[in-house]
Amino acid sequence: MKIVFFGDSITDAGRNREQLVSNTKYGCGYVTFAVAKLCEKYFDKYEVVNRGIAGECTKDLLNRFDSDIVSENPDILTILVGANDFWFGLDLFEERYEQIIAQIKEKLPNVKVILMQPFVLKGFHSDSKNGVYHKIRDYAKIVDKIAKKYAFPYVELQAELDNKAQIYGESAILYDGIHPNTYGAKVIADKWFEVFEKSIEK
Repeated sequence: MKIVFFGDSITDAGRNREQLVSNTKYGCGYVTFAVAKLCEKYFDKYEVVNRGIAGECTKDLLNRFDSDIVSENPDILTILVGANDFWFGLDLFEERYEQIIAQIKEKLPNVKVILMQPFVLKGFHSDSKNGVYHKIRDYAKIVDKIAKKYAFPYVELQAELDNKAQIYGESAILYDGIHPNTYGAKVIADKWFEVFEKSIEK
């Protein structure tokens, strides 16, 4: 069975696009930790593909949906996007996210979908530009609503990251307020795996 992770830099995490036989194809983020957990529990049952691209927003995901997702024909599709969408406004974000869902339902009617909540913490990057990145919390509410609307399994991350940040500090989780460091990536993967086991492997 094939799992595709679809999103922006948080999913990309510096993945190697050239040597696809190497483990570096997963990047150094939460996808790598998710792969480790899948291998530990299910050995080689799942093939994992990382289709995150740094800097992208919902518009970009729509543009490459056929080439990067339909072409892979996944059994399970996980989506994490929103960190780059705040420039375009909440209404357009919701419209484009709904268009992604419509594409899924039309072209991959049998795929199982897991949505992940976009997140933010205080940090040198998130606090730049007058703290505009903190609007990501508002964009997360849109994803919350869409997940409920379609009854998709949903990985709620903000509360978990907030709790971890209170214990260890924001920079120990997201090194710049946006991008996870190693521990933050593991926290995200653990939450994803928890939802995966409850919804897919139940």
